[in-house]
Amino acid sequence: MSSFKQMIRLDKNENPFSIPDFIQKEIFSALVHTEINRYPDASYGEIKESLRILTGFSPKNYILGNGGDEVLWLLFAAYAGPNATILSFSPSFSEYAHLCKVFHARHVTVPIDMGDKDCSFDTGLFLEKVKSERPALVLIDSPNNPTGKNLPQQFLREVIENNEGITVIDEAYGEFAQKTFLQSLQTKEMPPNTVILKTLSKAWGLAGIRFGYGICDPTVAHALNTIKSPFNVNQLTAAIVQIVLKYPQLFENRKMELIKIRDSFIDQCSRFPWLKIYPSEANFVLLHIPEEKKFLQRFFEENNVAVKFFKISHEDDSWIRVSIGLSSEMEKVLDCLSRLSKRFE
Repeated sequence: MSSFKQMIRLDKNENPFSIPDFIQKEIFSALVHTEINRYPDASYGEIKESLRILTGFSPKNYILGNGGDEVLWLLFAAYAGPNATILSFSPSFSEYAHLCKVFHARHVTVPIDMGDKDCSFDTGLFLEKVKSERPALVLIDSPNNPTGKNLPQQFLREVIENNEGITVIDEAYGEFAQKTFLQSLQTKEMPPNTVILKTLSKAWGLAGIRFGYGICDPTVAHALNTIKSPFNVNQLTAAIVQIVLKYPQLFENRKMELIKIRDSFIDQCSRFPWLKIYPSEANFVLLHIPEEKKFLQRFFEENNVAVKFFKISHEDDSWIRVSIGLSSEMEKVLDCLSRLSKRFE
């Protein structure tokens, strides 16, 4: 069995590019001068100002978290008591179901139809559930995890307009999409009872420092900031975030490189007629392979490739999410798929 570091890690949707040397040097210099014997500034004013420059929204619109997961936790703590109804599509980000269990909430889901060439979302049924179930929280990851599908802007607006509770648009992978709901907000004012969840873990390549944030209607931001712990973003993370946010164009260029690798991988997979691969606007793609999960788990592990398996249908076969890595890493996946082809001849 290969050690963790030897594996090609394509199972957690991480950014494969390391931070450039000149930014690392700037970070190291800042950390040397960080007073780790002191608590952080509880207002996080400097980070919020950096986010204002990046997104255009006022500092009063932000809730900061130890990763986007903490912002989700705060939303459940503030709005989802026991037996509260939570509405999402299925499958979606696994943390939604986990938090429903933790907070003893009722999880209502609308299934995604997995077709042969694309997946489809029953937006009409979802809107009916918004009206009939009156959920405390509506959670929509767009692009969706694990399908990579970006939801229509008009649908998201209709959900917000019809939802009496809090609507969360989870844009953890939004930077990889052609257009996001956040980008569609021309006035830089958040709709009432709405949160757009963002993270620096994916496109920005900072998964290891754990930083996420929500852009919220000020009333929601105030409610979440009231219940969070006062120093939830540590000094070291805060220092790194402020440095990295100074270089949006550099990370934009790297994002575009990942999109190019993603689209090339999808195109090359078309040569395998037995393989279903779905269009994606994220930094991962979803594959369907008509083979038993146990065999494929062993096969990929023996080839030192870590991928994420999902149970989507009742069939005894495999749904696999592959994160987009370096070109050389995606070539390794293609090589694995080529060898699998012999089983389908």
